[in-house]
Amino acid sequence: MSPPPLVYERYAKLVSRGAPDSVDFLNGQHGHGSRPPLTALLVRSPRARLTQADTATWHIASEVGAGLVFVAAASIAHHPNTVPRSAWMLAKLNAGAVSLEAWPDFEIVTEGPNTEEEPFLLEEIGGFPLQCRL
Repeated sequence: MSPPPLVYERYAKLVSRGAPDSVDFLNGQHGHGSRPPLTALLVRSPRARLTQADTATWHIASEVGAGLVFVAAASIAHHPNTVPRSAWMLAKLNAGAVSLEAWPDFEIVTEGPNTEEEPFLLEEIGGFPLQCRL
């Protein structure tokens, strides 16, 4: 019997929301089953994957490295919940051509209690806090 897989989601939930009805499969909770860094998060839909395409781009597409993406964001953020809301662009079909357009209602956020009893893991929220004394 093999040991259970490592889980890097305890209390935090990575959620995308605000996509229009025509692509509502982009809305939902994301998850991952492999050790961070977060490079291939699955939207809980068989149609889309959230990935960090390179050090300055995030994509939601049908597969990692797909030529056509549903959503893109130009950002050096190391975690999708730290990508500014204004950076997310959704694909739109116009007269047979696909273009990326700003969609101000779309966002990816981390939800959960984040209390002393149920704190987020650093892997769940991305980034690392820095403390210093001045």
